[in-house]
Amino acid sequence: GALVKPVPSDYIPQHSYGRSSRPTTPIRDLLGNRYGQQQEQAMEAQYQRVFEDRERAQSLSGRRTVKMNRASRQQISSGREHRSRLEAAPDPAPNLFKMSKFKHVPSRLGVSPTGA
Repeated sequence: GALVKPVPSDYIPQHSYGRSSRPTTPIRDLLGNRYGQQQEQAMEAQYQRVFEDRERAQSLSGRRTVKMNRASRQQISSGREHRSRLEAAPDPAPNLFKMSKFKHVPSRLGVSPTGA
């Protein structure tokens, strides 16, 4: 006779035929919010790394670093110009706001306009 080729279920009792089914849903993990807690821990670790990187960068230079591009250079130069103009010629104290119909009305109190 012809040799009969053995089938896997003959020598592996747990073997089954057909498509393998998908694994069962981990209900205990879902109801226990284990996946949410894992995600929160991962996000917390990521935020902590970002915070430490910023702290390290500020401690090395002592100030916040600005990425230099055309807009930032323009902003810095206009700020420096504005500061130099303010330091060169300080403005006299501005007049207090009065409505135009009250500008020429004298005060009835004996108080100076500076409030002293």
